[in-house]
Amino acid sequence: MENWKEQYNQLECEWKKYYKDDFAEVYKYLLEDNISIDEAIIKIGANYNAEDISNLKRCDEILAQGTKLVMDNSEELINEGNAIMYDLILALSNEKIKKTLFFENLKKEDESFDDLFMSNNYKCEYGLYTYYRKLKEHKLDVFLGTEDFKNIIETLNKVCIFIKENNQHPIKIQNQLIELITLYIGMRLEYHLIIVLQGLIEWTEKIYENNNEPEKENAFELHTWILKQATRLYYSYYLSCSNQIENDFDVFFFSTMIGRYIKEHSDEYSIEAIENIIDDNNIPKIDKTLIRKIYNKCNNNQWNSIPIDDFIRLLNCDNSRTLSIKKDEFNRTKVVFKNIANSIKDKGSRKKWIEFIKKEVFNNVDFMKATLRTDTSCEGYSQIDINFSSFIADLGVSPINKKTPQ
Repeated sequence: MENWKEQYNQLECEWKKYYKDDFAEVYKYLLEDNISIDEAIIKIGANYNAEDISNLKRCDEILAQGTKLVMDNSEELINEGNAIMYDLILALSNEKIKKTLFFENLKKEDESFDDLFMSNNYKCEYGLYTYYRKLKEHKLDVFLGTEDFKNIIETLNKVCIFIKENNQHPIKIQNQLIELITLYIGMRLEYHLIIVLQGLIEWTEKIYENNNEPEKENAFELHTWILKQATRLYYSYYLSCSNQIENDFDVFFFSTMIGRYIKEHSDEYSIEAIENIIDDNNIPKIDKTLIRKIYNKCNNNQWNSIPIDDFIRLLNCDNSRTLSIKKDEFNRTKVVFKNIANSIKDKGSRKKWIEFIKKEVFNNVDFMKATLRTDTSCEGYSQIDINFSSFIADLGVSPINKKTPQ
């Protein structure tokens, strides 16, 4: 029997023989709305002759055959990192379709550069059980079926192991993820891909928070790269599901930071703007040692106890996490968050982080002007504040220069 890749290449050659650029509009409906060719032609108002319609239908047959080839050999593609780009399956021979259905600039890069970066391995010590429990809580094992659900977890596991074993080679990791994304989009497995990418987002976030410089930078770059790829896919899914009844997957989708942000801001921002906001400013670079010191001292003292992961997510501007400040601890909590803000070096990130914390934690109260009442010569000084001031001093955060914009 002929090698399947050769069969694929033959189909692609035949595709190019019949395909014409103005079929792009038809394929927008065929691939997004899952309607018939005749219905798609009516929707776009095309005036095709008999030959055009015949060629279009042959393209659709080729597309189905090519899709089956890829699906039948998907395990080989995932495990071996095959380099086929699936122009046929995604109809990527036309740039208009590519921009509509896929990631506009998703291109592989030269992996030989990895050897020039002098990157070190970073620690990847977290597992996937917490994420698995979250998916179960959203009943996605029932929604997808046991077999599909397990396949998704297995795929996520393989990708995480690949990252763990190759994280000193960032381009190699990106290229592998591009192949996975391309494959899943080609097979129309958007549910599966979103779950995998969300798992990677949450997993790499923990890795980023728990590495030291300079390895922390590499983990941060991988995390933000995955965020950027996910945002475009999430935005596309949001548009496709906006007119349907919400299901269990949608509940999960809108519980994610990206899904929630798109839902709240899609009317005011373009996908490019949302992409930039999430990519550039979602994760301020806050030192993990500082976070640990504050959490260990203040959790269940200044505010009611929350898990460390939830505290980190709040600091990462996830408004699904809240902080319940204890009575009489409001001012000391403001001073703590003021010091966190002062530790963020990038001015733009610091400004947006302050705006987020001001709104979500302090109900629009300006916390950056907070000070401890330690002057014993003034009426109303606090002995508790005097004791607390030594902890603040031990954080070692320098105040922002008054001339520095916040």
